[in-house]
Amino acid sequence: MLTTAKYTCRQLAVLIQKSNISHAVLCPGTRDTPIIMALNRTANIKCDIVIDERSAAFTALGIASITDSPVALVCTSGTAPLNFAPAIAEAYYRNIPLIVITADRPSAWIDQDDSQTIRQPGIYTNYIKRQYTLPDNPTEPDLKWMVNRSLNDGLWAATTAPAGPVHFNIEIGEPISAEAEIDDEDIRQINYTSFIADFPTSQSREIAQSLADKRVLIVAGFNKPDYHLNRALTRLATVSNVAILAEATANIQPSKGIVTAIDPTLIVADKQSLRPDVVITLGGSIVSRNLKETIRRWGSKHWYVGVQDHTIDCYQSLDTVFNIEPRYFFQKLAPSMQRYSTGKSDYRDRWLAAQQKALDLTAGFDAQWSDMLAINMISHMIPRDYNIAVSNGMTLRHLLATPPDVHRLDCNRGVSGIDGSTSTAIGASSAYNNPTMLITGDMSAQYDMGALASPLITPRFKMVVINNGEGNIFRVIKTTRALPELDTYMASSVNLPLAEIARAYGFNVLEATTPDSLKKSFRTLLNDHTRPTLLIIKTDPRQSAAEYLRYINYLRQSR
Repeated sequence: MLTTAKYTCRQLAVLIQKSNISHAVLCPGTRDTPIIMALNRTANIKCDIVIDERSAAFTALGIASITDSPVALVCTSGTAPLNFAPAIAEAYYRNIPLIVITADRPSAWIDQDDSQTIRQPGIYTNYIKRQYTLPDNPTEPDLKWMVNRSLNDGLWAATTAPAGPVHFNIEIGEPISAEAEIDDEDIRQINYTSFIADFPTSQSREIAQSLADKRVLIVAGFNKPDYHLNRALTRLATVSNVAILAEATANIQPSKGIVTAIDPTLIVADKQSLRPDVVITLGGSIVSRNLKETIRRWGSKHWYVGVQDHTIDCYQSLDTVFNIEPRYFFQKLAPSMQRYSTGKSDYRDRWLAAQQKALDLTAGFDAQWSDMLAINMISHMIPRDYNIAVSNGMTLRHLLATPPDVHRLDCNRGVSGIDGSTSTAIGASSAYNNPTMLITGDMSAQYDMGALASPLITPRFKMVVINNGEGNIFRVIKTTRALPELDTYMASSVNLPLAEIARAYGFNVLEATTPDSLKKSFRTLLNDHTRPTLLIIKTDPRQSAAEYLRYINYLRQSR
């Protein structure tokens, strides 16, 4: 086979293939040419080109999150790798495996005023599981052995719990694009066997017995869909002394015993009456600030369930860590809790009654045209087979108040940034056979506007932009809403010719300015299968902020 003459690039491509990694996102450049050649000429690796490195990295993140499989990500030297950093940090905190491959200049040329040279080794130090700087064409046996060993180690580390990104920085020297005819090259793959820690039935029963007369609050943060975990939590939701809270980002399917409208429930409830003896958490971070602060004030004993390489004590009351995948823990705990629970507690029912009160009040709230009303309407119209991607900010918070019943909901909650939301959604859409809908604000949309040029966009991609003309979260949160700098420096106007830009990229563009026009436009968006569709929902920022705060006060007055 005619391929690159660079030994390390060939080794990497073949080991990626042998590791069943089937997707690579490539950013064109000169120095990464041999890496692109190697990947493109290795069978069973699908290569997509995304020109902008920041967008490419978030696109790879989206693909990896949906396929639950590592994605290779490649760029040239210089500032290009720096643009990968936001998505790498997000992948690190969401435990998403990315195989980050950066081309570099030979180390002798760093800091010598040669073009596209920066200090690349260790560039992602705080947000990477493993990092290696490797020569492109080692000739000594020990160096060849080191390259092969390092590549095997990194590819294994990316998927070993907790999963995450790894970085291969390859020093590429001249001649860059040299080819070689290579047949049946002996490339060693090291086989790793990992055993999942067992959770013995005897231990689950012992724990269940200790919790039988306790008020137990289970809190699920962001997580990928997991059928077995969902079934286990649904069983636990039948236990009278167990209350389960799950944000939409936890991807726990709705059940009558699970509290999903968390913030409205906390507002209308007597929080002290809901205080648990034990809080058990799983998944990633929680969006609800109210919930986090409430749990901290309660000071209840906290158990964490999940595989991490560091201690997470978000509620400042951590007592026990169960270092096991949540599905295995709760699959054993659920039947044990059902067996030993006395059935006399009303703890679960207190939570469910508070949620029902919040839902009834919400249904009776006469909302005027605003961001909140628009997102509430959308949440009830999205088909169940959709994947939903959401940007951070008020868009996510409005959606969590009335979570949609859909196949999956994702948000970049690893570091909660607004950058890369569109690229992540496009990557996710390319890996899912049914439609993916991105619901985003105008500031987040503008931040990642270049993503609309992506060749990965298909008619399955739907985009909804809440266009209130500014960063409306600053009009809502206490920190900024009363500041004299608000209008000038916080909720500053967004100059966004969104419709014109989207049409130029081949989108069908729809607009909504009233509830009736939203219903009509949204139906059109769902039924357009010929090209990607953008729906722009125009609202007034001050009216939207005022409506949200009026809703919060309305709930508070019901206590």
